[in-house]
Amino acid sequence: MTVDSFILALRRFFSRRAIPKIIMSDNALTYISTAKLLKTEILGTYGITWKFIPQHAPWYGGWWERLIGVTKTSIKKVLGKSLVSLEVLQTIVTEVECIVNDRPLTHISTDPTDEEPLTPSHLLYGRRITSPVYPDDQEATANDISHNSADKLYRFKSATIEHFWSRWKHEYLTSLRQFHKMSGNHGDTLTVGDVVQIHDNNLPRNRWSLGVIEDVVTGRDGLIRAARIRSRRGVTMRPIAKLYPLELK
Repeated sequence: MTVDSFILALRRFFSRRAIPKIIMSDNALTYISTAKLLKTEILGTYGITWKFIPQHAPWYGGWWERLIGVTKTSIKKVLGKSLVSLEVLQTIVTEVECIVNDRPLTHISTDPTDEEPLTPSHLLYGRRITSPVYPDDQEATANDISHNSADKLYRFKSATIEHFWSRWKHEYLTSLRQFHKMSGNHGDTLTVGDVVQIHDNNLPRNRWSLGVIEDVVTGRDGLIRAARIRSRRGVTMRPIAKLYPLELK
């Protein structure tokens, strides 16, 4: 992809998802050139920080490479070896994006009365993309958009998303710990390059630092017992009980 093409892709992303605080990428020449070109006019103006992973260390981008792999696999299953037009490809990619963002992040219960599992869509939009809009949306129609109805709808949506974030902090992080304990018995919980949250007793969970595993320490039984983590505070050693992988595998 040329620099001009990538800048257009960034403009589409900003228009759909809003302007980010941080952009993370590998060291592809296109990304480096784009960052230099936009440094003053765009990145500086909007306070965007562009972070590059270390050179020749692709495992540092493992957390987004995993999602890229899921996306590619889904597209291959749909298309196979078919030749399609650009319009069809764009439609399929958008639908795959919907599927990826609607994937469960927490436990799926068989009890129909339980709350539905959290997905990335809940945190982005306040609901699953594939679910109907809220019934309350009917209040704010084009013919009846009073201040009170708009304010009520805003408060409802804000409270709903806050509820989902609260569930994420408790359910998702707890499920990571449970997965960690279960798989820890087999010594396969962590690998070099995994991005993890670092437990800190002095901070709430949503403010724990992120780190990248540089090395793991195994015991005499061959199981992983600790890991060396690089974070913004430097390099430290932590037991696996204090580390939370970002996604359930």
